[in-house]
Amino acid sequence: MWDRAKVLELLETNARAVERAVLALCRDARKEMIPDAARTDVIEHFHRLPITHYAERIEQGEALEGNDLKRAKRIVKRYLGQLSVLANISESRRILEGR
Repeated sequence: MWDRAKVLELLETNARAVERAVLALCRDARKEMIPDAARTDVIEHFHRLPITHYAERIEQGEALEGNDLKRAKRIVKRYLGQLSVLANISESRRILEGR
């Protein structure tokens, strides 16, 4: 079971965990943001955020380092609750699928 403290500990000690957190948050946000006339401005705002830029770089195979890693870590720490929920969902799926 993942909680905020466990997620924070992992983010503090593992650069790859920060990258995976960036990807998970962006994937989750894309899923939630269904384009319609009323939400276009919200979607446009999200796509201007640095986390989206970092996700694109990670998806292209680039590892975050130095100040980019520090900034990404600072951003994802704001979403510890959401990350713990996503981690628990992912873990539950693995268990159900027998992995």
